[in-house]
Amino acid sequence: MRRPLTSTELGICEPVYKSDAPFFLGTVAGGIASGRVPADGHGNPVTSWVNPTSLLGGVLAVGVCAFVAAVFLTAEARTYADAGLERWFRGRAQASAVATGAVALAGIAILHADAGRLFSGTASTRRWPTRYSRTPASRSSSAVSGCPE
Repeated sequence: MRRPLTSTELGICEPVYKSDAPFFLGTVAGGIASGRVPADGHGNPVTSWVNPTSLLGGVLAVGVCAFVAAVFLTAEARTYADAGLERWFRGRAQASAVATGAVALAGIAILHADAGRLFSGTASTRRWPTRYSRTPASRSSSAVSGCPE
């Protein structure tokens, strides 16, 4: 019986197969948010999922996961009092934050060009105070506590 091949033997780079889950989760979120995935499920099997908004969602998800991982590893290095490792992970966290922020800023143009409805819904500030200030959860918690709305 043969043993399974390791990632080194297969020639697969470790970051590639560890970042595929956040990437594909982000592409699914981008496809749904852009409105390309119909509710009845009869959309185009390729263009519903592979489009600029989906790819932007995937790249942003990987960037956010890289940032969170670097922040957690910075805290872990601090608990072991390893100043060198803490500095290294802090630099990685800052670099991933800057890179993810740059992708997010570029994403504004992508949303404007590719998903106009999503762009106009997120860019409009007229509806924010009334739409997002009182969520159903906050209404129910104020009803439970006896505080008036």
